[in-house]
Amino acid sequence: MAQHPGLDLLKEAFKKFAAKYVTPENADKLTRTAAAGGQAAVNKGLTEFPKAYVKDAANDFYGILNSSEVSDGISQAVRAFDEEKVKALLDKGMAKLQEEETSLKVAKQIKDVLAKTSNEQIEQGLDNALATRADGEAMIIKALFEQFKPMLDDARNGSVKDVAAQVRDIAATIPTDAIAMQAAALTREITPERVSKQADAVVGKLPSGKAVADIVHGLGELASDKLGAIAASKTPANDAKAAAAEFASEAQGLVGKIIAKDNENKAKPPKGAKFDL
Repeated sequence: MAQHPGLDLLKEAFKKFAAKYVTPENADKLTRTAAAGGQAAVNKGLTEFPKAYVKDAANDFYGILNSSEVSDGISQAVRAFDEEKVKALLDKGMAKLQEEETSLKVAKQIKDVLAKTSNEQIEQGLDNALATRADGEAMIIKALFEQFKPMLDDARNGSVKDVAAQVRDIAATIPTDAIAMQAAALTREITPERVSKQADAVVGKLPSGKAVADIVHGLGELASDKLGAIAASKTPANDAKAAAAEFASEAQGLVGKIIAKDNENKAKPPKGAKFDL
C-alpha cells in the first residue's frame, strides 16, 4: 500500500519524540523499577524519573502536538479525502445498512435509545454537540438527521423488523453524492493553520508540564505511603482494601488541587506584562 505524505509527516513527528524517550536507557530504568517490587518499586520509579524529567517529557509531547509536522500531516491526510473517496465510503456504509443482519442490529439499537429518549431530547443533544462544529459540518449532520427524523415515532411503536426495513429503505435513498460533495468541501477547509490553532487550544486546556510532573510524583508518593503502611501492618490483607479506598479518595483530591492551581497560574498575566488603562 502506498504511503500517504500526510501520514508520513505524522509518523516522523512522533518518531522524534520516541527517539528521545523510548530508549534502552529508559527500558533499563523501567526494568529496575519493576524488579524493586511494591513500595520500593514506586520509590525507585520516582528516583529514576524525577520531576524535571516528567515535566520535560510532557512539554516535549505537547510540543509535538503543536508542531508544524503534525498540523501539516493532519491537514494533508484529511484533505486527501476528495469527493470521490468520500462518496465511496458513504456508498459502502449505506450498502452495509441495507444488509438484513446489519439493519436488524441497528434497528435494535435505535429502539433501545428511543425507549429512553424523546425526540426533543435527541434534537437538543444533537444541537449541543454541533454547537462548536463548523457550519458546513453541522449542516451535513443535521441533513442526515432530517433523513432519519420521520421514522423516530414509527420506530418507537414498530417492531425491530419494521424498523430494520425502514433503515434499509432510508439507506437506499440517502443522496450520497450530494453529501459527499459537501463533505469534500469541508475537508478542503482543514488547513494547517486551522489544525494548528485547534491543537493550540487543546494543549492550552491540558495540565502544564509542571502540573503533570506534580501529579505523577504526588500520586507516586501517596502510593508509596499507602504501600508502606500495608507492609508495616499486622493485618495487611484487611488493611489493603481500606488503603486502596483512601488512595482513590486522596488521589482525586490531590489531582484536583494541582489542576486548580495550574489553571489559576495560567489565568495570571505573564510577568512584566503591561496594560494600558
